[in-house]
Amino acid sequence: MDRSGSEEVFIVQIGLGDSRVVTADDAADDINAEIPVQLDYAVQEVIGSALKDYCNDIIKSPVPDKFLSLLAKLEAEERKKGQSK
Repeated sequence: MDRSGSEEVFIVQIGLGDSRVVTADDAADDINAEIPVQLDYAVQEVIGSALKDYCNDIIKSPVPDKFLSLLAKLEAEERKKGQSK
């Protein structure tokens, strides 16, 4: 079957019972377009609360000894470089 000059089309479901015919180029444009999404306020509150709790847990946790050791080595190297100038 020769398809030269013809463009492939798709039927896209937009919502309940709604659809439209689009070309491949239209579909690519739709994929790259930003689609605004609005979450329910209650869902936003739950996510925000969970993120705050998670961040607070991280802030309250002690710095690992290995990290403190690496920081001390870095500070010692910086002091050496500062004195040798």
